[in-house]
Amino acid sequence: MKPDPSLRRVAPFTYEIAFEANIAPEIHDEVIRCRMDLVDASLPGIDDVFITYHSVGIRIKSIHMKDIESELRHWLSSWLREHPITSHIQKTLATHVIPVTFGGEDGIDLKDVAAYAGISEEEVIRMFCENKYRVYMTGFIGGFPYLGTVPDSLRKPRLAKPRKKVPTGSVGIASYQAGIYPVETPGGWNLIGRTDVDIASLSLQPGDVILFKEVGRD
Repeated sequence: MKPDPSLRRVAPFTYEIAFEANIAPEIHDEVIRCRMDLVDASLPGIDDVFITYHSVGIRIKSIHMKDIESELRHWLSSWLREHPITSHIQKTLATHVIPVTFGGEDGIDLKDVAAYAGISEEEVIRMFCENKYRVYMTGFIGGFPYLGTVPDSLRKPRLAKPRKKVPTGSVGIASYQAGIYPVETPGGWNLIGRTDVDIASLSLQPGDVILFKEVGRD
């Protein structure tokens, strides 16, 4: 039996509904459902509701600090009675195929990822593209998708020293996560390729699926 999520205050104006602390689609489905239902409830005092890999974050307005915690606890208790936690996996919102050129100037860390995994660069590309990636959340910069999960052998940790500039469209790996940089920005992920797709324009939603497809530089 799965443990029920719990409510806790994590910052002066932020609460968290924490689910089981594992990265798994079935847990993420429950997180998505909880966020959608909480938004639909339109509780007074809530400024924003967002999700992570296994929690729902709630930003509140300072003028409602006095009563909001009791309101949230009452809502969560009622929600759990009506929606017991199960392993049901909901239908994903959308599937996006992202063409990527790997290696060379577009993926300057591909060689290092291959060495870390003890396989060829071609094998890294094959393994990476055969895997399906769920959008667990977006953040860091607008439209940056946190994707999971990377095949075990490719989980090279992020760079010890971040780069000052990562090109727009870069596809990177940081341990169990993959990501796509929607704009040029500093970053410390291992860059294995790049896409010309405007990621920000896709309006990716938690639960969406990303498939990567290798394409030639021509």
